[in-house]
Amino acid sequence: MLIYMLLYDQVSYHEVESFNGDNNSLFVEKAGTLVLESLLSGRNYSISVQAISNGMESNETSIYQATRE
Repeated sequence: MLIYMLLYDQVSYHEVESFNGDNNSLFVEKAGTLVLESLLSGRNYSISVQAISNGMESNETSIYQATRE
């Protein structure tokens, strides 16, 4: 999955419908494209992005995405 990042973004993902499922949080300091290579196949994920600037955080934007099997 590719995500285009602006400066100082926080990205987190969580496996949906699983109590102890796959999850992670990343802090990105450069503009560009982020590739989430560690997502497990055949799973449903909630992926959230939040901009951070001068200590201020934006509202999170979330999407739900299934990975291919």
